[in-house]
Amino acid sequence: MFTPRRPTPLLFLVLLCNVIRSNSNVVLSLGIPSSTMSLLPGNTMTTSLPSEQLQPNHYYELRVNWPATHPGKFTIWIDHNKDAILPPSTDELTLRRRRHLLNAHKEIFQFQMFNGKVQETYGHIRVEKEGISWDPEIENRPVLFNLIVEEVYLGILPKSSVPLVVCLLIVIGIGLIFVVPRIEVYLQQQQHRSNKKLKERR
Repeated sequence: MFTPRRPTPLLFLVLLCNVIRSNSNVVLSLGIPSSTMSLLPGNTMTTSLPSEQLQPNHYYELRVNWPATHPGKFTIWIDHNKDAILPPSTDELTLRRRRHLLNAHKEIFQFQMFNGKVQETYGHIRVEKEGISWDPEIENRPVLFNLIVEEVYLGILPKSSVPLVVCLLIVIGIGLIFVVPRIEVYLQQQQHRSNKKLKERR
């Protein structure tokens, strides 16, 4: 009979130390991914956004990524309250909720100054357990993740994705200029040959 293996005490202590470190206030830098952090389901952590590096009236996104081996249901909200531990009302979150990417969740916000002064802005990340496991200890183990703050263009396009989009546009342009015309010529030749054969059979 198969007997499930339980996590060793040493592994539990290592994960616990990681959780303790990740619960402290984390300061992010613009465009630089954070180190891997961990958070127990049902808990919230706060991170300071790099207000000095953000430009007024520009759009940015706070994105969290996590491995599929550590499933979790993340909620992100951004405000000026450092001590917030619970997200806004369910109705407000529902209005802002978007479809999640695979193992990624993001919140887009517009950075604004208050009376001409930079106001400290905080991102709050809360994780809940997702799914059901045969082992309750697996359901309640820390979820590993990392964070990044990036500028977004047109309200949806992260800055890091711009080179990829440019490359795709170049490839599409080359295809439309050089490849598509040749395919059209080839298809026209095949059609002409088919029509010629049909006439010969008649």
